[in-house]
Amino acid sequence: MNNSNISSKKRTFSILCNWQPPPTEWFKLNIDGSSLGNPGKSGYGGIIRDEAGNIIVAFSGYIGNATNNVAECWALRNGLDVARKYNCRNIIIETDSKTLLHLLRREDSAPKVLIPLLRDSRKLLQEFGSVKATFCYREVNRTADLLARSAAVNEDPMQIFLQMPPFVHEFVMTDPYYSCTRITTSHFVMAFNLQ
Repeated sequence: MNNSNISSKKRTFSILCNWQPPPTEWFKLNIDGSSLGNPGKSGYGGIIRDEAGNIIVAFSGYIGNATNNVAECWALRNGLDVARKYNCRNIIIETDSKTLLHLLRREDSAPKVLIPLLRDSRKLLQEFGSVKATFCYREVNRTADLLARSAAVNEDPMQIFLQMPPFVHEFVMTDPYYSCTRITTSHFVMAFNLQ
């Protein structure tokens, strides 16, 4: 049999990527970690919005030399702490880290360095009414990414932003209306309840 006509090329398709607001009486916590070198200078960032897309608060911080997975776990842990302090009872955690979502479901598979952060996060989760975690593509998480990257580059300590810093202002204002097309060979979907 001649296999010369069989193609090994993967089929690609396009996905429309856009930020979706949470349901009424819910808040969305977009988080991201950044490591410049992996391991390297690392930071985390995040933003919380309500069902109308209004910004409740944003945050970022530098964590020193670490891996991207450590930075993602710091984003989760400190994002939950900020959400709790701002009385966000029902939250949707949105991240572009498939690894973080996997670790939230199966902490037993986590490297030892991540276990204390994941346990802190689990304790914080108990203080919320309802919590969901979901995957988003990087294009939808651009404000959190920019906050995390800036914290890593500038070595900024933990900051809380009630008014957005100029370097993210354009992204913050356009996120609820921004959409793009992503060309991919697979469509990854992961969403689950944590509470």
